[in-house]
Amino acid sequence: MILGYIEGTPVAKTGDLMHEASMQLSNVLRSLPVLCFAIAMHGQATDPKPDQQPRRLQLDDFSTIVHVADPQISPDGKSIVCVVGRPNLKDDRFDSSLALIDIASGAQRPLTHERRNVASPRWSPSGDRIAFLAQAPTAATHRR
Repeated sequence: MILGYIEGTPVAKTGDLMHEASMQLSNVLRSLPVLCFAIAMHGQATDPKPDQQPRRLQLDDFSTIVHVADPQISPDGKSIVCVVGRPNLKDDRFDSSLALIDIASGAQRPLTHERRNVASPRWSPSGDRIAFLAQAPTAATHRR
């Protein structure tokens, strides 16, 4: 019994089909963290003038460091959703949010605000929804 075809080759077991699809997807996703990081940092870095020494990293610079993780390509291939973490020096933690990035233009749009521990975004098969994990709000955050 043939369950499907991958690049013209018949696949007989669901495991084979899933493994091959997983391998192809992992090859594509391998370069996405670099892409997402580059998009997140676009316009934030400045080159020193030729007559100036590069500036040393200062404590205040840590507030500008952005961590990009778990990029997911939309089913239509036009967008990427990823987790963006920024340091919260006041509360000594990283605050994470979801960002939607348009692949063609590089434009970013934040999808979450003031949610704790946002992680694991996943597209619905139709691409019209995104599921993700987040810490449930506490009573203190609900009263704001």
